[in-house]
Amino acid sequence: MSTCQEMQIDVPSYLENSKILDAFAWKATKFLLDHGVSVQLALLLCLVMANRSVYHAKFMPVQITEYLYQAGFKDVSEYDDYGYTPSMRCIEWIGGSYTTKNFRFEFTLDSIALLWWYMSKGVGFLKSYGFYNETLLHRIARRLRSFVEIQDCSPIIDMPQYLALKSLVVMKKHDDCICACSNGGCLPVTRMMALRRESRFPQDAEDHRREGIDYRLKKTYQISEFLDSEATDYSWVAESFFRAFTFSMLELTHTCFCEKHPSDHSTASEIAEIREEEAGLIEQLDELVAESLEMFRAFEGSLTAFLKTKWKPRIDDYLEQNDEKMDAESLQKIREIGVNME
Repeated sequence: MSTCQEMQIDVPSYLENSKILDAFAWKATKFLLDHGVSVQLALLLCLVMANRSVYHAKFMPVQITEYLYQAGFKDVSEYDDYGYTPSMRCIEWIGGSYTTKNFRFEFTLDSIALLWWYMSKGVGFLKSYGFYNETLLHRIARRLRSFVEIQDCSPIIDMPQYLALKSLVVMKKHDDCICACSNGGCLPVTRMMALRRESRFPQDAEDHRREGIDYRLKKTYQISEFLDSEATDYSWVAESFFRAFTFSMLELTHTCFCEKHPSDHSTASEIAEIREEEAGLIEQLDELVAESLEMFRAFEGSLTAFLKTKWKPRIDDYLEQNDEKMDAESLQKIREIGVNME
């Protein structure tokens, strides 16, 4: 008889008189089987979990997770076979793509409440996230960006949860990224600011390029409203914000490891080559970020107000001057090959 057939038992009636097996049961069961020890049929159920704790279930309300925890299931940080803890799985439900916006929104609220529960149980946020070279902390910031883009979350999240999420985003914890979008590695706020050119806005036409820039501005304003007070209180938040935003506007090349599966990571030599090719733009990036920080320190207002009244006019002026310079250089190259444009 196959293993699958053997495991076709009445699970509900079994659970009436027994506790659900936790993540450690499968390890003990597998060890016994590997050494030729006969195992009771009920214990074979844990192999279906594939090294997953009860908290790895697709979704459980906070009331159920608390009940299980009080019943003795303390393995809230156990990894499954794919390298994910329950809290990592929970993060993927924040701001995810679902059938309707309302369902997406409600499901995200429940997921944030569950994430808050894991935080209250002391789950570490510097754990490596799955197969990606990213900490749990940085992943939270990335997923939270999707939620902030849905709507302002402050009125509809419990204040302790809201403040806790913001405290995670502004933590000064660098990863080992060597991309020019950050200095000394990406912070969580850098990950939240990872704005890309949308594929629907091709770069081969100026009007489409401007559409892409306007799109990123809209997304950035949503994030800046979430971080208005933190940008004033923590210097690295404003610096990281300006750098990531300006990096996006200059359309520099992202080489962040956490954006790709490890098999697609650029090598150190490839990243060095990219940075060498874009050295001129990176130098301009450094200058614009320093200028933005100086202007922001002297500005009496919020980060969002600064972006709209000071930063946007400055970057528009820069992009216009840069486009004129590129047009002049292109015209000169055409003349050098003997083509008369007059």
